[in-house]
Amino acid sequence: MNRRSRIMPALFRLLVFLLPFQASSFASTIHVPADKPTIQAAINAAVDGDVILVAPGTYLENIDFSTKAITVQSAGGASLTIIDGQNLNTVVTFGDATGGKPTLRGFTIQHGAATSGAGLFLLGASPAILDNIFLSNAQANGGFGAAIGVNNGSPDIERNLFMGNTCDGQSLSGVVSFVNTASPFVANNIFWNNPCRAIHITIPQDNSPVIINNTIVGNPVGIHVDARIPTVLQSYENNLIVGNTVGLEVVFLNPGNEPTWKNNLVFGNGTDYSGISSLTGSAGNISVDPQFVNQSSGNFHLQATSPAVEAGTNSAPRLTSQDFEKNDRVLDGRGTCSATVDIGAYEFARASSLSFNPASLLFADQIVGTASASLPSTITNNSSSAAKVCAINVAGDYSETNSCGNSIPAGASCPLNVTFTPAARGIRDGLLQIITADAGSPQTIALSGKGIAPLVTLSAPTLNFSSQLVGTTSVAQTITLSNSGDAPLSISKIAAAGDFAETDNCPASLAVSAGCTINITFTPTAFGTRGGTLTITDGAQGSPHNVNLIGDASDFSLSAINGRSLSATVAAGVSANYQLQVAPQNGFTGSVSISCTGAPSLAVCSASPQSVNITVAQVPFTVSVTTTAATAASPIDLPRFSTPRFVPLFLLTLSIFLLAAACLANSRTPLRRRVLVATSFAIVLSSWATSVGCGGGYSGNPGTPKETYQLKVTGTSSGQSRQLTLTLTVN
Repeated sequence: MNRRSRIMPALFRLLVFLLPFQASSFASTIHVPADKPTIQAAINAAVDGDVILVAPGTYLENIDFSTKAITVQSAGGASLTIIDGQNLNTVVTFGDATGGKPTLRGFTIQHGAATSGAGLFLLGASPAILDNIFLSNAQANGGFGAAIGVNNGSPDIERNLFMGNTCDGQSLSGVVSFVNTASPFVANNIFWNNPCRAIHITIPQDNSPVIINNTIVGNPVGIHVDARIPTVLQSYENNLIVGNTVGLEVVFLNPGNEPTWKNNLVFGNGTDYSGISSLTGSAGNISVDPQFVNQSSGNFHLQATSPAVEAGTNSAPRLTSQDFEKNDRVLDGRGTCSATVDIGAYEFARASSLSFNPASLLFADQIVGTASASLPSTITNNSSSAAKVCAINVAGDYSETNSCGNSIPAGASCPLNVTFTPAARGIRDGLLQIITADAGSPQTIALSGKGIAPLVTLSAPTLNFSSQLVGTTSVAQTITLSNSGDAPLSISKIAAAGDFAETDNCPASLAVSAGCTINITFTPTAFGTRGGTLTITDGAQGSPHNVNLIGDASDFSLSAINGRSLSATVAAGVSANYQLQVAPQNGFTGSVSISCTGAPSLAVCSASPQSVNITVAQVPFTVSVTTTAATAASPIDLPRFSTPRFVPLFLLTLSIFLLAAACLANSRTPLRRRVLVATSFAIVLSSWATSVGCGGGYSGNPGTPKETYQLKVTGTSSGQSRQLTLTLTVN
């Protein structure tokens, strides 16, 4: 896109911003007569938001918007596009549109004839009536509104010309009449030579009509206000009321109910004020010749010396930025560096001596929050005298420096340098305003640039992990991080908190339109709902960006069945039985295997069943400990002499025994020898006893020892174990 094609949309956006209305969005444009032969046929085919564009010509029809929020506008302007009611009825009718604000722009509305609202009738409607000419419409006797009649509506009526519209003299009659509930906005209109009151207001309290910057000349009454209700909320400001039979007419006035009347010029009327004391000299109201360029021909532009120039008030409600001809409003008409709105429909403009090159600046795309290189523009004073510089202001995401000082010498120039620092993504328009003593002041340089920035898009704001056994790790879930912006995304840190862990393939810088994946796993440390956060620290607005992590952790426990004990006391040889259960926690389901350890000697611990399947509720099981009783020793079996291999050993043993006995019996044998013989005898006897013991001995059992023991019951599921301690006392 070249610079010119970028600048023009920027200027268009600025123009729309300055207009006192906003064009409605539309679905399509219907052309008359190319698409539809008549305006009414196009209205019938339109839907809310559509624009009906009417080619120049005279259309003999009476049209009804009904309740449609559409725009009907001319392609060639009011002087070339005429809707003629042929004195048959109201020319244009509006109903109460709920889908937006209907608009009528750029037509001559003529030859309407009706009791109420001959040119245009509004019932409960609040459209925009812009840039039209209301010509020769006739209100019948006893009605209201020769050109526009409003009953319960608050329209915007701007930049319209009213001429030659007729009505009777009854209490509600007027070129533009408002009755019942109404808070209209009437601004920058011209009422000229209507044989009828120009503006008529009869509305109840708590309504707030705003009547500003109108030029009202040559009518029986300029503004008529019915003051039977409080009128303090009614604002009449910056109006120019000249050459009427009556300027301001107030009826049924009670002191304290005076309308708000400020900075109006009321002059040359047969009676300037009727029904109310003269307000000239108070609240900025004046009564002097406005010095029109040519009043008799209807040229109500102000001359340079007009007392209406800069005599209005900038605090008027909804003060517009354009005058009747859509020229800039609120100019420095006196060269005082103080711009004040003029009174009336036209703003006086002197010829400007300053020029700007360029008159608009377009910046390259700039990352949000960073400053661009500066772009220059030059102000040149083309006059023969110095131009006073009062102020240079900049609006939007821009800043400026200049060397203009307090004045620019005749024929000289001064540079301005503007820097763009976008505060947000998208097109960022701005204005550089130069306030000088020049006629065109304030003057502006259009500024436009586009802010670019990365934009984080996450595939989900939350991840939920369903029932996960405490201590085990879930299957990973994935979050996709995408850069949906228009600048690279820097990523400095990705971290998961709580019972969660992450792995990712995200680079330090993620390109525009690129994405990366982050895998999250859940390893609960306790059962119940477990919360955590995935935090992404990056270079996009809103950093850090978070994803909520929610895990549902389950578990199981081992316990005694209600009322049963974890302790048992038994005698050796008796079995101890423990009535236990496996209980699910927070929705646990699955198989649990059960084992028992720690049984004492000569005892066995076992579970029945050895595996249980948990579905919803707890499942019982039994642990049994079987002990062993002690048993007494049995007698020794003597050897059988009939056994052949036993005889020699027996005879040898018997011989040694007799010899030893003889030795011991001989008292004369020395004591030492007797001891030696006895010892030998004992050894031989012991050997014999051992040999014969191969065929017999003691067979007694000591039983499970008497003591208190701690046994461990273990439940295992998915590699996770839970234990329960049992106490066993054997006595």
